[in-house]
Amino acid sequence: MTDKATITIASSGQAQINGPMTLDTVAALYHQAQDGPAFSSVDLCGVSHVDSSGLALLLEWQSRARKQQQHLHIENPPDDLVSLARLSEATELLSMVARSGQQAASATTTPAMPHANADMAPPHTNTH
Repeated sequence: MTDKATITIASSGQAQINGPMTLDTVAALYHQAQDGPAFSSVDLCGVSHVDSSGLALLLEWQSRARKQQQHLHIENPPDDLVSLARLSEATELLSMVARSGQQAASATTTPAMPHANADMAPPHTNTH
């Protein structure tokens, strides 16, 4: 059985999502949002799980907002969304704000992954 996800959009432009944002639910969320009023922020405090499909939906909404010279604020992102955004190098594409008001994900705070061969010397090149 698939958990149902819903989006509620207030007249203030605040959207609230409840349930999982996964492959099984993003199509319904997309269509619910298309049928509703425009929104400038989306609160994810009621989201139970996010997979790459949920990330893709948020990126789509962000892209649409930018095409209209607007900005979509993503509030209270769950940890799995923050991790996926970092892994996908999409943190700068999303404007995520944690409950404390601090940026939820930032490229400047993400530690660089060490190169697997960082301790190896470069191969000797014979120039003769």
